[in-house]
Amino acid sequence: MIFQHRDGELRVYSGSTPASKATAPFYIEVLFVNAGFDGPIARTKPTETLVMDRGNYDGNAEYRRGMDEELMEPLPLSWTCKLSDDVTTQYLVDMLSSASPAEVNSHSLRSSKGESAIGITGVSTPQFSDSTKMAWDVEVLWDGSSDIGYRWREVHFPGGDLRISEGEDEVVLNISGLVYGDVTRIASLSSGTTIQL
Repeated sequence: MIFQHRDGELRVYSGSTPASKATAPFYIEVLFVNAGFDGPIARTKPTETLVMDRGNYDGNAEYRRGMDEELMEPLPLSWTCKLSDDVTTQYLVDMLSSASPAEVNSHSLRSSKGESAIGITGVSTPQFSDSTKMAWDVEVLWDGSSDIGYRWREVHFPGGDLRISEGEDEVVLNISGLVYGDVTRIASLSSGTTIQL
């Protein structure tokens, strides 16, 4: 079997509520009506610089790890979907374009920014300096005899990168975001509460 876009399910998750009032995140499902999902399957690793003795290669040569800017660089993620004539489309647009605090379908949504750690550092990512910016987690799972899926943490969708275009037979939403958190492989979609309820 060859995976096709119609085999997949995409979900966008809010952050979780921590501490004594802990709740699972809210999520919205985005149907794969149009192909075109594009996202990284791993974060960039810092470059390695070869250090030699006065430019001469010998047994003392070694590689030195570069700066962590490359590790922390936001990664692009995008997809396209047809707009359907129901409230789900409005919820998706409201969620992705909202500022903090976000309120969608009477649900108060938290940003997921700062909820993940990148790579082996174990250090949580910092909050945005602009406290009104929201970040979401995105998961995609392609269903088959051997499922494959990925999770992108802390994805911010700049307002200018959410675009709507009209064709003769459809209205399409073009969504582009930046992944600030970790990228991991998944075998199943995370639990949560659908935003549609």
